[in-house]
Amino acid sequence: MELVTEDILERLGRLIDKTNNFLASTNLPLPPALHVKGLTGGLKDIREELTTIYFDMGGEDVWG
Repeated sequence: MELVTEDILERLGRLIDKTNNFLASTNLPLPPALHVKGLTGGLKDIREELTTIYFDMGGEDVWG
């Protein structure tokens, strides 16, 4: 298994930032449907990047 690299740490850091931004956005005065739409799209992006990191670190596709 590959050790955690600086690249992986940077990518994880960006995902943490993105998650923090989504959590902060829930306090904005927007219609609920707009919140759901934004969060759904953002969660899909986060899932895709986490999956890529998982595979880059040698993980196997257990979801396929």
